[in-house]
Amino acid sequence: MRYVLHIGTNKTGTSTLQDYLGTQRPELLSLGIWYPEIGSFPYAHHDLAYAIKKGDFGAYGLSHDLITEGQAPAGATTTIISSEAFHTIRDVESVAAIFPPDRTTVVLYLREHLSYLASWYREAAQARDITCSFFDFAQIFGYSLSEMADRWSAVYGKNFHVRQYERDKLVNRDIVSDFFATAFNMPPPIIRDFQDRNPSISGNLLFLKLVLNHFLTPDDNKAIIHELSTMATLEPRFGGKLYVSERDAKRVAHRHAQDRRDLKQRHGIVFTPVREGMEGNKSPDMATLRDDIALMLEISKARDFNFERVLLKNLDLLTPGPL
Repeated sequence: MRYVLHIGTNKTGTSTLQDYLGTQRPELLSLGIWYPEIGSFPYAHHDLAYAIKKGDFGAYGLSHDLITEGQAPAGATTTIISSEAFHTIRDVESVAAIFPPDRTTVVLYLREHLSYLASWYREAAQARDITCSFFDFAQIFGYSLSEMADRWSAVYGKNFHVRQYERDKLVNRDIVSDFFATAFNMPPPIIRDFQDRNPSISGNLLFLKLVLNHFLTPDDNKAIIHELSTMATLEPRFGGKLYVSERDAKRVAHRHAQDRRDLKQRHGIVFTPVREGMEGNKSPDMATLRDDIALMLEISKARDFNFERVLLKNLDLLTPGPL
């Protein structure tokens, strides 16, 4: 059995790739490619990554032999495993004990530091309860991409492939096409017919979520996560890139300068820092804030979103008078 291990990182088209693989399981199996259903996530293998990372398969209801040849369906010659949680594993040898380096291709996607952190910040604000500024987030969560890549390269050698997540550098400007070209030297068996998954929020929708994070219960937060993604696709001011000032961009570029040099020298990845800042939606944009809140309520009411209930419940804390 051959293995292909896609290890992330997050915010590099992982949800789009996993949705493709998860919805094309029968078609892939007809080609001898098995994308198994493992754990509680229908399209990804996060539970398997967590089990390896913590050294406790039982905690996730899994066994060590769940992806062996004896468990594979008839005709399967290659198994694909995908989870961005894999790249957080520091003990790569524990992964190699299950996915032998001589029979495993590891694929890692990396994104330029500022773009990566800005996208990660938006997703974290949407899905979790963070309330900090982008710059504070970048200071807290930034880490060395080169050191992480080094750990995997040391174990998997020539079977470890680092790809740059930048649209113009992806095969066909598409993560699915690029992954199949890297792992199988072929195009995807079926062209995907859906838009990119997991769009992140921006602008005043991001700002309002950061404020709401001070008050939201875990249940309320869970109820609106996917609704926020929908609103981000319906109104350009609520999605797209996040505005980052030149000052913050230069700080991020300076902090990761050595990492860029190491990535170029050891892995052939060339990132050009965006020192002039990033154009995008300001968070907040005070000129449109009141109108944007009204539009959020209008969209939520029309679609019967939980967001309307959650926002109205907390609105008195956020505004001094009626909208």
